[in-house]
Amino acid sequence: MFSQLHPVGTWKKTIEKEWKRRKRFNAYLPSMKGSVRVTRVEIAEKTSEGILEHNVSLVEKGEFLRIEIASIMNPRIKWTSRDFKKVLKEVGFKQVYVVKEGCVLVVK
Repeated sequence: MFSQLHPVGTWKKTIEKEWKRRKRFNAYLPSMKGSVRVTRVEIAEKTSEGILEHNVSLVEKGEFLRIEIASIMNPRIKWTSRDFKKVLKEVGFKQVYVVKEGCVLVVK
């Protein structure tokens, strides 16, 4: 499991750095599988918790069009190694090791 583990208190700076680096809007080329065509647009929003990504997918099948929206917050900006260890142990992992910065090894 790879992560971006930040010491407590540095995540606000990390949010600002990531926000300056990234695009606010991405549109991807449509992809097809069989008779289904999907076009995806990603819209970024900066919040106090991190970067919220709104993924809007236009799903076309024949004459029907469906729109799917999923908002995803990447927790790696704010979470520390202690947060990861606590949650991983709560869901049943027996051992959790921070091997090096950005890499966590877990044993079920």
